[in-house]
Amino acid sequence: MKRKMRLLAGLFCLLVFFGAGSVKALAAEEVTVYVSVEKFVLGQGYVVTPTKRKAAAGSKVFDIVETLLKEENYTIGKHYDKNMGWYLEGIDGADNGKTQVPQAVRNLSGYGYGTAYPSGELPVTENEDYPGLYQINSYQAEGSMSGWCYYVNNYFADVGMDKYTVKDQDVIRLQFTICDGDLALIGDIDSGTKSLAMIKGYLGNKSLNTQVKSVYDKYVKSLSDMDQGKDAVLQLQKDLEATVKALQEADKVCTKINALGTVTLAQESAVSAARKACNALNKEAKSYLSSAVLSRLTDAEKKITTLKEAKKYTPAKVKISKISSTKKKVKLTWKKISSASGYEIQMSTKKASGFKKIATIKKAKTVTYTKKKLPSKKVRYFRIRAYRKVGKKTYKGPFSTTKKIKVK
Repeated sequence: MKRKMRLLAGLFCLLVFFGAGSVKALAAEEVTVYVSVEKFVLGQGYVVTPTKRKAAAGSKVFDIVETLLKEENYTIGKHYDKNMGWYLEGIDGADNGKTQVPQAVRNLSGYGYGTAYPSGELPVTENEDYPGLYQINSYQAEGSMSGWCYYVNNYFADVGMDKYTVKDQDVIRLQFTICDGDLALIGDIDSGTKSLAMIKGYLGNKSLNTQVKSVYDKYVKSLSDMDQGKDAVLQLQKDLEATVKALQEADKVCTKINALGTVTLAQESAVSAARKACNALNKEAKSYLSSAVLSRLTDAEKKITTLKEAKKYTPAKVKISKISSTKKKVKLTWKKISSASGYEIQMSTKKASGFKKIATIKKAKTVTYTKKKLPSKKVRYFRIRAYRKVGKKTYKGPFSTTKKIKVK
């Protein structure tokens, strides 16, 4: 008998149909839709918070909703009626057991619990399928209908879920109802639903900080509050749109900063552009940037400053003008570097590795050096670089071309 009563609720809501139908080919290969599963009339918020999804052109509402619920680890109860076809009976595990019917719903004349449960707290015993969310029992006895309905772009769909072909940017809301008129109290929150889905997409963005999650949680709670009034809902949706815009701008700046990679002088303009974009963010957008991203930008700026200083003060490449050998000695002569404070001389037994410093010349005017006590008949490689001291910093120039000589 109880299952038969559920059939009546299903007919009332006209939900999930699975019949085959001709599908018109759409021009686009893919569409974007926004989907939520709501139980606001029970004061339980969302089963599934608004989610942005890509779907193949020609997809039906049922295809999308079923896939979404499966991904969220829910299964659906469905039934077939010879007149209406397949419809959604309920969602298993969707009742959290903490029902608090909003005051706006309790004020409806059709609400049957005003006397029995004036506070709106309904015991779990009122739902025989707990934790599945199918129907609330007493409403059947009173003649009220409870069950699931779906809306597309804020309009109650007059066809089954398998008959409606989704279009790009559709907002699909699956909603639980407990009495006539309760869903009308929710009003048009499609804009907020879409915005919340877009904010949800930023939760996994590691370039943004944890404030995004706290703001998201606040909006989830606020958007599902049926007692806040129409003016508050309108303001909430404006706030949501502003937050989406702020996140989009913050994300663009993060992309600019993350694209800097290993900083070189050639990226000076890119670093400057990233800083300019960061400074242009409004207060909300800037608050979403993670400390790691901000540090990356600051470090990039410091690196540019360091590289510019190095370019300004780094001595030129030394040119060895002469190398000669006498018995167990090698003499080096090079051209003076006017900006140098001195020179560093290195030697190795190999051409491309193993170099070790053998002398530091501390006078810029000194341009010769003789290495003594070398083994005869052995080959040695030499190279020189200039250095310059500016304050407490030392800037070293590039090494000269390596010179080879056989010791006499």
